[in-house]
Amino acid sequence: MHRRLRERLDLLHRGLIGVAPARPAGRARCRPKARSTSPRASTSSGRTLDGATLRTNDDIRKLLLQQAGIAVVPFQAFGLDREDGWFRLSVGAVSVAAIEAGLARLTSVLERVSR
Repeated sequence: MHRRLRERLDLLHRGLIGVAPARPAGRARCRPKARSTSPRASTSSGRTLDGATLRTNDDIRKLLLQQAGIAVVPFQAFGLDREDGWFRLSVGAVSVAAIEAGLARLTSVLERVSR
């Protein structure tokens, strides 16, 4: 079981290079960081998609769910107050094929996001 979880986490991490700087340390979770909510960025400098500006972790969460079909949990759900782009993804009940398909959808969405 641990080997299969590690395989899925490694696949997710490789697919998120440039988005996820932290190598997965947990058994079933990955911690990617979105760059568009940098605490140093002003609200007017956020990235946009289809005319909507991505300023907060919740903006990014909604985008990923609605446009890519990927559910992420922002670190605010665990008590973090900052809007710094950190999220949690779980691969505990996800197949390798589902991760590959999700990464393809994510790539398609990210290609449409502009600064």
